[in-house]
Amino acid sequence: LDLQSDADKLKKQYQTKLNDVLNILEHSARLTQDEAKNIILEKVEENSRNEIAHIVRRYEEEARNEAKRKANYIIAQATSRFAGEFAAERLINVVNIKNDELKGRIIGKEGRNVKTLEMVLGVDIIIDDTPGAIIVSCFNLYRRA
Repeated sequence: LDLQSDADKLKKQYQTKLNDVLNILEHSARLTQDEAKNIILEKVEENSRNEIAHIVRRYEEEARNEAKRKANYIIAQATSRFAGEFAAERLINVVNIKNDELKGRIIGKEGRNVKTLEMVLGVDIIIDDTPGAIIVSCFNLYRRA
């Protein structure tokens, strides 16, 4: 029974001393316990947000780089697959001519007209034995048209 009462007295003394220390701290800091706790929680939350934002930015950058790499790979694959078909279809235009006399005028004396047209237009003009047609060849779609 005496031990129990001694323990209770010590417990009360401890609580009193603890309250005194807390009061002294609150007075010297000019903050209550709750205010100090809120300040600490706000700082922890702010630091956590900054760390999370940094991590998110890093993952976004990694995802962006990976997406670019995959997109370049897909484009390269598609280009290599369809380049042959595109080149054959898109590099030449056939110009229909009413008669072969007009073909002679386009060629000109010693081929001067054709050479001048090729230089001015930036295209290759192919005139062969095909009746009623001249072939215009160029990599640039607008020049060829």
